[in-house]
Parts: sequence; structure tokens; C-alpha cells
Amino acid sequence: MPEQERNSLGMQFAQRFGQARRELRQAPRAGARDLPRLIGLNPNGSASVPIENLYADATRILAETGKVFVYGDNVALEVGAGDTLSLQRLTTGCDVGPTASALLANYMTCETSSESPTYFPPPSKFVATLLVRGPTREALPRIVTYARRPVYDENFVLRGPGYNAEEGILVHGLDIEPIMLGDIDVGKPILERLPPRIRALLSGFYFREAADVANGLAALLTGALSNHFVRQPKASNNVDANQPGVGKTWLALATGAVLDGELPDLIHYTADDEELAKRVLANLRQRPTSVLIIDNAKNRGGAEISSPCVEANSMAPNITLRILGKSVNYTQPNDVLWFLTMNQTKVSPDLASRGMPIRLYFEGDPSTRVFDGPNPLEFALAYRAEILAELFGLVELWKSRGRPLGTRRHRCEYWAQTIGGILEACGFPEFLGNAAEASAAFNTELGDLAAMAETIVRSSNVPAYNVVAQQTIGGIDE
Repeated sequence: MPEQERNSLGMQFAQRFGQARRELRQAPRAGARDLPRLIGLNPNGSASVPIENLYADATRILAETGKVFVYGDNVALEVGAGDTLSLQRLTTGCDVGPTASALLANYMTCETSSESPTYFPPPSKFVATLLVRGPTREALPRIVTYARRPVYDENFVLRGPGYNAEEGILVHGLDIEPIMLGDIDVGKPILERLPPRIRALLSGFYFREAADVANGLAALLTGALSNHFVRQPKASNNVDANQPGVGKTWLALATGAVLDGELPDLIHYTADDEELAKRVLANLRQRPTSVLIIDNAKNRGGAEISSPCVEANSMAPNITLRILGKSVNYTQPNDVLWFLTMNQTKVSPDLASRGMPIRLYFEGDPSTRVFDGPNPLEFALAYRAEILAELFGLVELWKSRGRPLGTRRHRCEYWAQTIGGILEACGFPEFLGNAAEASAAFNTELGDLAAMAETIVRSSNVPAYNVVAQQTIGGIDE
């Protein structure tokens, strides 16, 4: 084509029109997002530029979102908005979840470096390395405490919704104002001393004695303050009933509903400890939770309940479990409340001494039992904010009185002093008052000693030895 024809006005317009069409195809449509781009990456995860540069760019993009965190040994993403905010794990340790690439496509896109580039979401291979590399995890904000309710920081300052970088606290949930009690008459029955919403929640359960009511309240309070009992251990909750159908599982479920705003899943007990560890891990990996409920613990022939998995993890600073089929562990802070529900069951000495007894008792056919108050599960969900406000009010009252320490003894000393201090300051001195008696009933070693002593007394008229009187409150001295 002659030079002057190529430079004609019509040809120039044709070229400009063609370029405009190409640019139009590149222009964002209505609803399309203008996301940061990683240029030079290929769909198979390889790159035409230095790959470390792309990792650095992607790390900066993730950090700037303010929604990607390191939590324990995992990387997690804040998803949803408003009341639907939640935390979703992108990795379990170094094991990258199947949806990680798709979720990160909300924050970055990729394109090849060519004249006719290809556009695609972050490749799984690229994402897998990005999320486990050291520089990425060091650049991301770290969660020390995650909760779906306000939490008290180390100085007992109540922290509401949002991320507090200084304390490493991420809260999803309502902003709740504590409700403080007035003066309490300790001479009244314990149920009458409870704050109104907590009283309505617990009044339908058939607690064996006042100390069991106080311990039920202590379980709620421990959950509300669970981040304070990570480095220093807390007691697990041994919920025991004299027969099935009395409400022990509902008590644990109601506690979880108050703490998280939804009913937790149950972990069915098995004597196979490796299988039990798998069930606990599956529960933790499914979604963040404030409670682990190992339900209906029993063995054939009345053998004691024993679990190295529970014994090792319930009091450890971190829950550490091996991922099935992999040579890596799942790890997260032990800021969860452990429940073991059972019916007149013997437990190992370790589980007995580590636990707080909450005993339920009902005479007659439990199928005829009717909750005196509202359905506790529905009530816990409907009045969750008010129940939490009353729990926070107990803490505020304790603070106003100088944060005195409790006097009850337990293997988990700091926990007993803190929770006991709050309850005693607020008019509930019955906390752990049943520990010695319950420990003797739960503990197989003490039961064997009592049986042996009884045999000796009957055979040789030797004066009886009171096992319960000789033990320390909360378990046997170690």
C-alpha cells in the first residue's frame, strides 16, 4: 500500500477505532471491580518476572485489605459485613484450604505480561506458597484473641467490635454495655441472687445444689473471660447428671449460644482417643468456636473415662492436633471452653482434678421433666446481648471493689482466684463448694481407696478413714 494511503485520514480513523474497540473490551463494566493486578504471573503459577516481586506485591495487597490475619498457626480472612462478619480460615497450619484462591480473588487479579494479556484469578499454586511463606505471615496483622462478643483485654478493659491492633483482639458482634447489679442479699437462695436474664436461663435446670448453680454461672463467666486463661489454664467443665435426659447437654449448648450467638456442634465421645482427637480437630477446623462439647461420655462396663487428647490440650496454652494424613499439626490458642457431659460416670484422676463439677439431679422419669422457665436454647439466642451485659456487669462490680482474689483452691489456681474473686465479690460464695465431694464421686482412684477402706473397716474393726476430708478442694494434691 502506498505510503500516502497508509497515512490518509480515513486510515488514521480506522486505526483509532480499532484501538478504541480493544480498549473498550478492557474497560470495566457496571459492577466490575478495579482490583490490584499482579502482572507477569502465568495461570499455572509460574512467572515471567522475578516471582519474589510478585509475592511481595501480593503480600502488600493482603496487608492493606485489613481483612487477612494470622491467627494461631493459621491464616484467616474476615468475610461478610455488619452483623454477618465472621472469620474463615484460608490455611490450617501449612495446609491451604480449597477455597483460598477463590476468596483472595476478591482482592487481587492476575495477568500475563504480553501484548495480548490473559486475565485470571490467583492460581492455587501461587496462593499456596504466598500464604505459608514467612515474609507474608510476618507482614499480616496477628490475632491473639478472636471472639463473637466483646472481650476484656489484659487490663480488664472491655473491647468492643473491630480489630484492636495493640492488643491483637478481633471482635465480631454487638457493642454491649455492662449491666451492674445492686447490693445482693447472700442470705437469699442462689437463684434469686442471679441477674434477671441469667436467672431465667438457668432456672429451668435441675441443679443438684447451690454450688452447682454457682459453677454453672462460673462456666458462663469463664467463657466470657476465656482469653485470660490461655497462658494460665482454666478448668474444664464436668457436667454430670444422675440419669439421661436431665439437661446436661442443653446446659453446655446454652453456654455456647450465649458466647457465640449460635448453637455449637456436639462432639460425640469415643474411647478411641485417636478418633476423639480427629473429631475435636474437625470441630475446630469447621469454624471458630468458643466451646468444645464432648457429649455423653461413657464406656462399656462402667470403665473410667480417660482421654490423653483432652488431658493434654484442655489446659495447654495452645491446642495442637495432628492433621490426618499429613505430617503437620493444627495449632490455635486454647481460648475455648471445654465441656465433658456424662451420667454418673467415673473419670480419670487427671480429668477429675482438672475439672469444675456441674451436677444435675432429677428424681423420677426425665421424660416428664418440664423446664420451669423458657426453653433455654431459644432464650440464650434471643436474649444473648442482655445475658452478656449481666456477665460483664459482674466483672465491672468486681473491678469497682478492687479486683479481690477468690479463696477457693483448685489445680488451676489463677482461674480459681479470678473467677472465684468475681463471684465472691458479687455475692456467690458457693463457687467450687462441691469440688471435694464431686471429685470423690468422679475419681476412680478415690473410689477404689474408699472401697478398700470400707473393706478393712468391715473385716477388722479399724476406725474409718474419711477420704473426702483428706483431699484438697478441686482434686488430689500432685
